[in-house]
Amino acid sequence: MDPDLIQRLTAWAKTRGVTLFAVVLAAYAQLLSRYARKQDVVIGVPVATVGRDDERLVGCLVNTLPIRVDLSGKPTFTELVTRTWRPTDQ
Repeated sequence: MDPDLIQRLTAWAKTRGVTLFAVVLAAYAQLLSRYARKQDVVIGVPVATVGRDDERLVGCLVNTLPIRVDLSGKPTFTELVTRTWRPTDQ
């Protein structure tokens, strides 16, 4: 990606109190929602689970965390980013 675009997206995210990850996740969720024609999508995100206490372990220790994104109600992109970052309690 263009470094200038990343810088602008990061600044946009910062003004809304979210991370660049939340912005990219929301954009990806919106794209998946349009292609799948579904208002509810689940995206698998790799998460490392090894802490400093486990330094003697060898191998790729990564889990996949499913993140559910609700796109119902035709939210604006800003609303979607907020939903992605701060999902409502169910």
